[in-house]
Amino acid sequence: HESQSSSHANRESQQQQQSIITNESSSYLLQNLQNVTVLVHGSRPSLHLQHIQNCRIYVSEPTLGPVHVTDCHSSEIRCRCYQLRVHDSKDVKFSVWVRSGPIIEDCNGMVFDGNYYSDEVMKIGGCNGNDGVDGSSATDGVIGRNMFWDVKDFNWFRALRKSPNFVVITKKTSDVGNNEEPSEEETFAKSYDDVA
Repeated sequence: HESQSSSHANRESQQQQQSIITNESSSYLLQNLQNVTVLVHGSRPSLHLQHIQNCRIYVSEPTLGPVHVTDCHSSEIRCRCYQLRVHDSKDVKFSVWVRSGPIIEDCNGMVFDGNYYSDEVMKIGGCNGNDGVDGSSATDGVIGRNMFWDVKDFNWFRALRKSPNFVVITKKTSDVGNNEEPSEEETFAKSYDDVA
């Protein structure tokens, strides 16, 4: 009889947590995840990811404030946010749209690219080019420039040398058409590599 009430309490707890996750006015906390793929729908003021290992986390709509990542390993995260802060993490790929440059601290093996929107995310989410139920597209809610390439490593104090703790993936200058100039991101990344 005791195991039945424990099982009922667990089910009730999961249902309560599920209702919190779907509430668009709440911040989200995802923690203690391992070997899973998570697709988060709905807008939120902030998102906190803690103790994540070998996971794929796709956030289909913008986080209006910061995304905080702590103790994340061997994972992939795709999101749009105002600010991205990463702490105590290793070997994580971020495909992001971020309003201000990502900040890392006590991290290594970080990879950043600006290709947030992908067919794979939409396919997993069961979408056909639209994120929201209201028909909003993957680029709605994006204001300003994507600063994914302007990574700041708070453990790296050498101004003229790039931190070895992260890599920024941009289009190669050779991929840019003959009549196009390289973007600011490409020029910045190349100048960083030349100094290092």
